[in-house]
Amino acid sequence: MMIVNKMGISNRLHSILFASLRKVVTIHSHEVTPLVFSTLSMICVLSSYFVVAPLCEDAGITLGTDQLPRLFVASLVVTVFASPAAAAFLNRPGVHSSASLRQLYIFVGCILLSFYMAYMVSTKAPAPFTLTSIPPRPSASSSFHALSTPASSVID
Repeated sequence: MMIVNKMGISNRLHSILFASLRKVVTIHSHEVTPLVFSTLSMICVLSSYFVVAPLCEDAGITLGTDQLPRLFVASLVVTVFASPAAAAFLNRPGVHSSASLRQLYIFVGCILLSFYMAYMVSTKAPAPFTLTSIPPRPSASSSFHALSTPASSVID
């Protein structure tokens, strides 16, 4: 039977992580679980950047390359105002920080999902996972013919 602590990590995994981390940094036993979850949270934040950044660039190119500076300034302004707003939301008095963080994650997830849905509904968005965009494979006879044709006749 696996014994799980109140944060959701088994005691064996906790002791392995604690022994490994203690070799690298000064850490107390009660700090392992928050460190693991904060690291996973940071990985998720950085991973979401690689999802959102190409969509932002694609939207900027769709709007026209002359609109790219405005798009980047707008994203900077939104970031400047959203960061303090998120910090104030997380530090609300009388609300537990884990509940606030869960609510913030749900809100950001809904925003990302709505951006994705708006992107897919737009007329210029390509349909995801279509097989029509994949070029047909050449048959065995055509690839054999291409290999057996002299290079001079292919160039001409």
